Amino acid sequence: MLIFLTGFMCSGKTTDGKAAADKLGVPFLDLDAELEKRSGISIWTLIEQSGIAEFRRLESEILLDSRQFLQKQLLSSHLDARKPEAVIATGGGSVLIAENRNFLMQPGNAVIWLDPPFPLLLERIRLSQRPLLHGLSDGEILKVYNERLPFYQNTCTHRLSTLPFAEQILSLFLLPSC
Repeated sequence: MLIFLTGFMCSGKTTDGKAAADKLGVPFLDLDAELEKRSGISIWTLIEQSGIAEFRRLESEILLDSRQFLQKQLLSSHLDARKPEAVIATGGGSVLIAENRNFLMQPGNAVIWLDPPFPLLLERIRLSQRPLLHGLSDGEILKVYNERLPFYQNTCTHRLSTLPFAEQILSLFLLPSC
């Protein structure tokens, strides 16, 4: 089983995903970091040079290739089917593409929507300078957020809205010892 984390920009997918993966003892893949690694440039530069369509294309390519990529990192071929294989932090807009949503919702995947309160998201966004939201007013960011909500809602198997997220992710997947 793969655990995919979805949610708006700055929702905690990378931070909480890495923490959960470490505690679960499984690989962690951040699609944004992998995109920068493969392209050799920052997301900001990629969007400026090639446009949002190319950014989304590369983001989808990495998402759809994530299972094969992670299988190369797995040490054991005898995985416990009940234990997660990896935690993957998707890009905030990954769910906008139908092919990505279909991939995420394959049987056996867990798709966790991290949905902190919007004021917290806004505060984090302002501190992080996200390229897709650069220069937008609070109202314009809220509009983007609201446009994405149905995609997050319809793609998730679990929704977490109360912080801290890492501990809640763990509680969903840690099995009691015998």
